[in-house]
Amino acid sequence: MWGSTESMAHLVSKTLMSEGINVVEYNLSYADLGDLIKDLVDARAVVLAAPTVLNGAHPLMVYFLYLFNALRPPAKYCIIFGSSGWAGGAVRQIKDAVGSNVEVLDVLEVNGRASDAELAKIVEAGKVLAKKVREA
Repeated sequence: MWGSTESMAHLVSKTLMSEGINVVEYNLSYADLGDLIKDLVDARAVVLAAPTVLNGAHPLMVYFLYLFNALRPPAKYCIIFGSSGWAGGAVRQIKDAVGSNVEVLDVLEVNGRASDAELAKIVEAGKVLAKKVREA
């Protein structure tokens, strides 16, 4: 919403690409749902990130999670992260929504902009995800 989640998403994408993983980023604010769904059905892993809005995930993420659960893509692993201004909730809602469809490797919700320690955790989560994808 204010760029914090987006900057973390770019960092995890950069980490995955540096590990040799093909990455397709989608910003749900303007993504073409047809393209997103086409890529989702081929994905071995997903990274789900959203800011908190009214104590839950951004409404566009909620809609995406509905599609994700309806399609049941072959993705086996995911990491989930997000940011909030004062009270969190997005990450919990996302994790609850993916349920047992995928193995959640890491979860991180930051308040405001991510600290250096939180950014390091995101990089590490990206490396773990890359390793799982390569092994799958």
